[in-house]
Amino acid sequence: MPKKTTTPEQEAPALIAPNTKITVTIPWETAKPAYEKARNKIAGTVKIAGFRKGKVPADVAEKMLGAGQIIERALEDVLPEAYIKAVKKADKKPLTQPSFQAVSLEVGQEWVVEAQIAERPEITLGDYKKTVKEAQKAAVQEIEAREAEIKKAAAQYEKDKKDGKLKVEPGHEGHDHSPKPLTDDQKKEITLQTIYQGLLETVKPQIPELLVRHEVEYDLDQLGRQLQAIQMTFEQYLQRRGMSQEQLTQQMAMSALGRIQLVFIIDAIAEAAKLEVSDAEVTKYIDEKVDPSIKAQYGASSEYTNMIRQTLLRQKVADSLLAN
Repeated sequence: MPKKTTTPEQEAPALIAPNTKITVTIPWETAKPAYEKARNKIAGTVKIAGFRKGKVPADVAEKMLGAGQIIERALEDVLPEAYIKAVKKADKKPLTQPSFQAVSLEVGQEWVVEAQIAERPEITLGDYKKTVKEAQKAAVQEIEAREAEIKKAAAQYEKDKKDGKLKVEPGHEGHDHSPKPLTDDQKKEITLQTIYQGLLETVKPQIPELLVRHEVEYDLDQLGRQLQAIQMTFEQYLQRRGMSQEQLTQQMAMSALGRIQLVFIIDAIAEAAKLEVSDAEVTKYIDEKVDPSIKAQYGASSEYTNMIRQTLLRQKVADSLLAN
């Protein structure tokens, strides 16, 4: 697998917002006990000539290994609480886990760490209903064009069938493989995707880099699992697609950016249109649509019900966009 790092800012600079930076300060009187605890713990595990394992004096281990490893271990104890306090003090609401960068980590002095977080972007919808109407018109043209192609392909199919030119796979004799007209659901999906694309092109929300990076990391994890399941290496996958690792991560970054933008746009439309999902609607969905084994597994967990609530809300937004 590749290293899970990407810099999508290079691909779409106008749509990537800088992360929010918070300075996390840890006084030495707070850091010192954690440092000493980490030093003693490391001293109990290292092997140094002339000392039995577990009997290495802490100061000797410190001199041999340097303070860096000890500070890194100590930060695991003190940084989480210090970060939470800094976030509350700055009145921020992070959407993801932070990314940390050391600023100053010296023994005997206060420690300073920079935390980068992703906050919810501000979405300015503007006259989004106008965009929706224009997209609906474009969708009608797209549907008409596709139906014309299908009609032409169906006529050619019938002609080839009459002339005996059809190539039928063994076992498929007698099956009707003629091109089929678009269903109502397919037409709705074409219209909805056209509307979404129009909203992305007009609203253009800026997304924090950290959100995009985390989404790409998730996508890479998923890809890795899929490749492992079919016993294909990452290098083989790239070779088959004729891509470099950098090209793949850039492609994933652009895809992730669009998905995240659309989520925030849909949420903003839901708020603007005052669309909500009641507890009763969530319960009804679970009772009617969710497999009993899934219900037994997740029960009434808030994470699970919130996921269903979001699904239902986005469906309401989709229905509203199609109805405009």
